[in-house]
Amino acid sequence: MLPLKKMVVSTVAAGMMVSAPLMAEASMGDQTLHYGMKNSDVQELQSALKNRGHFHFHTATGYYGTITVDAVKSFQRAKGLEVDGIAGPQTFQALNASGDNVKPGKVLTMESTAYTANCAGCSGVTSQGINLKENPDAKVISVDPSVIPLGSKVYVEGYGMAIAGDTGGAIKGNKIDVFFSDRNQALQWGRKDVTVKVFE
Repeated sequence: MLPLKKMVVSTVAAGMMVSAPLMAEASMGDQTLHYGMKNSDVQELQSALKNRGHFHFHTATGYYGTITVDAVKSFQRAKGLEVDGIAGPQTFQALNASGDNVKPGKVLTMESTAYTANCAGCSGVTSQGINLKENPDAKVISVDPSVIPLGSKVYVEGYGMAIAGDTGGAIKGNKIDVFFSDRNQALQWGRKDVTVKVFE
């Protein structure tokens, strides 16, 4: 049998070992999250981004991979934050303050083309007043307002989250025009059918 003093020390040490993992658990926002991490905080982050229409994987995995990086960038861009794909204090503050949970609305198959603001005679300002030359990273699409209301948040297959922020003379019915700041990217996009989710 251990002497009393040794038994007390052993019991205290055992208690510290049991409590240590509990102390290590942090709530979302207590630590910066980045690519490669895997824990419950990442899973909570993914769920929060999914509720806001930015995380598009079918489930929150808890792993901070490229899909999560893209989701964080999409949210940061929408909130006017530094776009780095890292979930730090400013990103969490914006998440906590955000009341913009969105519900999936209609899903459409649409013919898409691409455009750029860097062309002769182009003002670079959309019908909704977005200056694309001053905001080259903006995700904006031109729509027929009778199909997708202007100002709607949309998810375009292969393009990501965007705002229906412009119109065009040739954009009628189930057609959209996606914005790229780089002309080569616009040309590479070409003309193709894409799935568009409209959020409400």
